[in-house]
Amino acid sequence: MRMRIIIGLVAVVAIGVGVFVVLQPRKGTVEWHKREYVAARDGQPVLRWIRRIWVGIMGTGGGYEPGGWNEMLVHEDALRRLGYLEERMITVSNCPARFISRLAFDMSRRAVPRDEPLGVYVLDRNTNHLQVIAPPKYHLVVEQVIRGLDVPKRSGK
Repeated sequence: MRMRIIIGLVAVVAIGVGVFVVLQPRKGTVEWHKREYVAARDGQPVLRWIRRIWVGIMGTGGGYEPGGWNEMLVHEDALRRLGYLEERMITVSNCPARFISRLAFDMSRRAVPRDEPLGVYVLDRNTNHLQVIAPPKYHLVVEQVIRGLDVPKRSGK
């Protein structure tokens, strides 16, 4: 009787491990690169917890783990090649790009669902161009946000 229970438990564990291994994304796929990007961005959970406490106490620090930035760029580049991320340049003409990029980034983050691990990045290039890096389905929303922010302001007459 005990032998049957032990064999049953071993079988359940073996099946569980097999399912876990089979369901892991394969190296080089979009899902794998997304997972690796988030791991490089967020780092180890224990280190993230320590960093959060440090920032809370000192009010400074944070950022990315050493080496994490380069790893993020590698996976971001791969996600662009695979078509998951797109890069677009948007020209602004009525407001400084630096001003619009920060507001557009904040507003775009609210428009993108929280379960989207990569989100949207709006970067100014010290010109009147904004570089938008995002999944293609969010580019229209981001562009509308930027166009809304780039509306000329009326003078106080």
